[in-house]
Amino acid sequence: MKKKIKNNLTKVCIISDSFVPKKISAAGMLYNLSHEFIKNDIEVVCFFGSSKEDYSTIGNLNIEQYDLRRIRAISSSFMCHLRDGSYYSRFLYEIILSLCLCFLIIRNRQSLYGTKLVIWYSPSSFLWLPAFILKKITKAPLYMILRDIFPDWLINIGIIKNILLIKFLKLITSPQFFVPNFIGCESKKDTAFVKDKVKTKTKVIETLYNWPSLNDKLVKKNHINKIKYINFYKSNKSSRNIFGVYTGNDSISHDLNSGLEFLRLFFINSEINIQLWINQFASKLKLRNIPTNLIVKKWNMVPDYFLPHVYKYADFGIVSLNVEHKTDNLPGKFISYIQFGLPVLCFASSKSELAKMIISADCGCVIDISGEDKYNYEMFLSFLSSFNKNKKKYSTNSLKLFNNYFSLDTVVNDLTNKSY
Repeated sequence: MKKKIKNNLTKVCIISDSFVPKKISAAGMLYNLSHEFIKNDIEVVCFFGSSKEDYSTIGNLNIEQYDLRRIRAISSSFMCHLRDGSYYSRFLYEIILSLCLCFLIIRNRQSLYGTKLVIWYSPSSFLWLPAFILKKITKAPLYMILRDIFPDWLINIGIIKNILLIKFLKLITSPQFFVPNFIGCESKKDTAFVKDKVKTKTKVIETLYNWPSLNDKLVKKNHINKIKYINFYKSNKSSRNIFGVYTGNDSISHDLNSGLEFLRLFFINSEINIQLWINQFASKLKLRNIPTNLIVKKWNMVPDYFLPHVYKYADFGIVSLNVEHKTDNLPGKFISYIQFGLPVLCFASSKSELAKMIISADCGCVIDISGEDKYNYEMFLSFLSSFNKNKKKYSTNSLKLFNNYFSLDTVVNDLTNKSY
């Protein structure tokens, strides 16, 4: 039996733009983190943004599937329909959510008594205001878990080009780097980037790697037939094909289109068969003129707690990053793949920390779209032709990489054993 962590924390307050049952990695990560705190006798209060559909009984989205009995979850769904719209509507939603959470924090301030640590999970840079209010009300230190440095990543890949807009966004998001007492970045490169950006010795800026978003042991028993999902993937997996899955999204940050185009050109002159499954919501992906030996299918999304069954019957998982990123990203789905021992096919810059990790761990294949086509084709052909022989080795190395860097125990130890 695992020993509980010795710490002085009695209550933790978490603020984020999402929580379960939303089907994104951040939501699952915070759910797992909350339960790990609870296991160590630490109370958890969560403030987050939600959608009305999250709490409906539509399909498998019902919040009843999750165990929230010991988590005080306080959310705002006001204007939530803006979240998944254009960049402009998302910008508006972030501002609205920030103000709504400020109101909820003030209204529920009595429940915050005894909070020893505030954790701000930040893909959303505009939550600095409610995070600041939480810090002032609780008089507790604020730890920001920094992911996807905004607006820098949008500038780097060319989404934002207007100089005045860039200056405006940097101005209104700059407090995100000065309000927290601690900043945990998801990679060493991001840590160095933020240290150079903030230029202060009064703040702790460190590397805090991602942790699992999936944990089927924490999900309550439900009435959905797991067997039908298992049989679905078994019946659709041909013995002649290598079966790959992509469970990420189709945003420009990931740029999966470039990876699919590489595969399309490669398989035109190849006799190897691959069956690739991608999420059905990846509607922007261009799937034209795909050769017959590259079978690309869109599959219906399943709840996160069924993804382990999907990974069990897959041969490899695909992770993709836009090569124009100047900051580093270690996608949540990458963590999920190696958590369940999947070899990884990675489309990213060979200079990225993600690529270097995969190459160093020898748990898959890295294709740098910006590199030489001939070298990429030769390397990919070598990977596929020896795949069956090396699959067990790749799988073992994936699990080893996960245990070395991305376990939840490591994160909780880092968060609880500081001198708060």
